[in-house]
Amino acid sequence: GDITAQMDSTARYYNMTITQNSYGYGDPGDPCATTFRGKYDDVSRELDILVRTHPDLIHVFAAGNSQSQCGLGGYRTVFSGFQSAKNIISVGALTNLDAMSSFSSWGPVRDGRLKPEVCAVGVNVYSTQNANLYAGGWNGTSMACPGTSGTVAQLVQRYNQLHSGAQPEASLMRAILSNTADDVLNLGPDFKSGFGRINAL
Repeated sequence: GDITAQMDSTARYYNMTITQNSYGYGDPGDPCATTFRGKYDDVSRELDILVRTHPDLIHVFAAGNSQSQCGLGGYRTVFSGFQSAKNIISVGALTNLDAMSSFSSWGPVRDGRLKPEVCAVGVNVYSTQNANLYAGGWNGTSMACPGTSGTVAQLVQRYNQLHSGAQPEASLMRAILSNTADDVLNLGPDFKSGFGRINAL
């Protein structure tokens, strides 16, 4: 739709290579409606086509905050659409001690794929405010997602330095971020934390 069209034109004309996305879609009156949880839909497909059109365009999305709202023991609460696309990075939220937050949405998505791919600190985060101020105590996958996007930006910069300014493909950055994550919670990849907490070092 409009969002993917804007991403396409920005990538095409301004060489954008990373998008940071702390939003999803759903029904505020019924955030647990099946339509809004884990469905690969037209929006998911548009994002995946966009990455095929621009192989170096890396999308980072907050997984959602529906874990404790929708029953199902917290599972199958990752948003439909953007977050359920195949060629993007969905991010969950942990505490600074690597414990799972009480809100971070879990996979799997409806076709059984692993989501989120990774997690980052999203509990009690110190962040920006209106009027050029900062404040602490913010919670949400929308707090974990920007830290992940910043980490991806550093990885892209390092790739540029090592490869004469060449841009890495989004699939490579997704694989590096996942496979260098520190395993937390269950042993191995899981539907709560994905491959684990990001580890830029």
